[in-house]
Amino acid sequence: SFAGSNFRIQLIDNYAALLTFLRRLDALLTTTDEMPTLAVDFEGVKLCRHGAMCLAQISCSADPGLIFVVDVYVLGNSVFSFATERGTSLKWVLENGFIRKVWFDPRNDVDALYHYFGIQPKGIFDLQIAEVAVRRSKGLPVRYVQGLFKCLLQLDALKKS
Repeated sequence: SFAGSNFRIQLIDNYAALLTFLRRLDALLTTTDEMPTLAVDFEGVKLCRHGAMCLAQISCSADPGLIFVVDVYVLGNSVFSFATERGTSLKWVLENGFIRKVWFDPRNDVDALYHYFGIQPKGIFDLQIAEVAVRRSKGLPVRYVQGLFKCLLQLDALKKS
C-alpha cells in the first residue's frame, strides 16, 4: 500500500513553504556538477487552455522519494513568478532548457501553462513519446500513443510485483 511506501509528500500551500522549496532547488542547481532532473506533472479540472490548473507535482532526481505538491489553486497566479533572492522561480525552472523535465504526455499541461501564465517549458523529455520510440525500435507497429497505465503494465519490474 502507499502508506507503507518510501515516498514522502510535502504540500506547498503557502508562500513560506514555496520559498523554502525554491531555495532548495536553488541550492541543488548551484552545488551539483550536473543539473538535476525533475519529474513534473500538473493536475486540474479539464486542464488545457480552457480548464483550471489546481496542483503541480514535482520530484527531483537528487531525492526521488520526495514529491512536492504545489497548490496552484490556493497560491494563485503569482505562484510561478514568485522568486528567491537569486531569481529562481517555478517559471524560470520550467523555462530553463538545461534542466531536464520528465513528463508523461505534457500536451495539456504545457497548453495551460502557456495560456494561463505565459510559461513556455523547455527541456522536456516526454515519456509517452519515448515509449513510442521503444516500440518502433523493436519493429512493432505504432498506430497510437499509449496511456500511462498501459505503459506501466509493460515494465518488467511491475510485472513481478
